[in-house]
Amino acid sequence: MRARRLRGRAGVFIPAWSEASVIRETLAHMLTAWPQADLGVYVGCYRNDPETIAAAMNAATGDDRLRIVIHDRDGP
Repeated sequence: MRARRLRGRAGVFIPAWSEASVIRETLAHMLTAWPQADLGVYVGCYRNDPETIAAAMNAATGDDRLRIVIHDRDGP
């Protein structure tokens, strides 16, 4: 299958709760599969899930397309 380029700006929101063991690999795969600069990836984390926040932040290092969004309330 031939890869298709994104047409225009695209945004993906990934809600994450207790995902520390998989979020880094998920994000790495997504950013590799969609290398276009017009992609924005937003990972939503709860403030009381420091392990997921840390893993997501670790994955975000060096890639400006990835943003970590931390909810102001405890989850879920």
